[in-house]
This record gives sequence, structure tokens and C-alpha cells, in this order.
Amino acid sequence: MHSLQMAPNGHNTDPFPLDASEWVDSDGDGVGDNTDPFPLDASEWVDSDGDGVGDNSDAFPGDASETEDNDGDGVGDNSDAYPLDASEWVDTDGDGVGDNSDAFPGDASETLDTDGDGVGDNSDAYPYDATLWEDESDLTLSVLFGIVVVLLLTMVNTNATRRWLGWKQQDDD
Repeated sequence: MHSLQMAPNGHNTDPFPLDASEWVDSDGDGVGDNTDPFPLDASEWVDSDGDGVGDNSDAFPGDASETEDNDGDGVGDNSDAYPLDASEWVDTDGDGVGDNSDAFPGDASETLDTDGDGVGDNSDAYPYDATLWEDESDLTLSVLFGIVVVLLLTMVNTNATRRWLGWKQQDDD
């Protein structure tokens, strides 16, 4: 048991005269040193999550894995991919652009779609024209190739083609 503290004038100086388990409050916060996890810090007296940071200065007093949120976005700095940018906190595809700014958060090869056509600028031959996205020369070659194939297939079944190729004409018997 502790000894009763007395002031020179004979008055009791125990800040907790009705609590036998407490008799000193070093920081003067009203919480006795025996139960105060921060006996020398008057601004702290509780650490709910046991992380060593007092609840008053802990941005996440119920989460021992987080204590700060420097950008104020509600995501703790330990979990925030962008702890100093309140508009971003995760980068799903790991391309260095946060999901909120990334037009393609699941595709590391694309981040922008300037013309809004749904095709990323890196893949879009016309990133400033929403009506085009493929290189026209590729498209033109594909169309021409298709036309040639159709013409060839049509010619093979005609009598003129057969004569030109030296094939014998079939009788209709």
C-alpha cells in the first residue's frame, strides 16, 4: 500500500483519495499512472487497439495495423498505395496510376482513353477520334483481301474460268 501524500499545510495531495489503486497522476490528465498507458503525456490516456499510439492521435484507434491517414481519404497510410493523394488509394493493375484516374484499372498496358471510345490510347490508332480506333490501312487491306477471295471463288465456278484454266467443260447430261 502506498503512503498518503500530505502537503505541508496538512492537506491530502493524493489526486485519487477514493481509489486505493491510484495515487499519482504524473501528466495531470486525470487518469492515474497505474492505469494510464501514457503516464507522461497529458493528451493521451487510452490505446484501444494496443498499437502503442494513443486514441487521441491515432486515426484508426480500432485498427492496430493503421495509425495515420496523411491525405485524409479514410484509408490508412499502411494500406494506401497513395498516402499523400486523397483521390487515390489503390492501383489494381500495378501500372503506377491509381484506379480512380485509370480508365483501365485492370489493364497495366492502358491508362487513358482520351477520346472515350473504349479503346485505350496505347492501342488506339486514333486516340483523339472516337469514331476510329483501327489503322485504316489495316482495315483497307483486310477488306481488299476479302473481295479478292470472293471474286476468285466466284470465278472458279464459271465456264469461262474453266476454259481459261484449260479445264474440260462438263456436260449437263
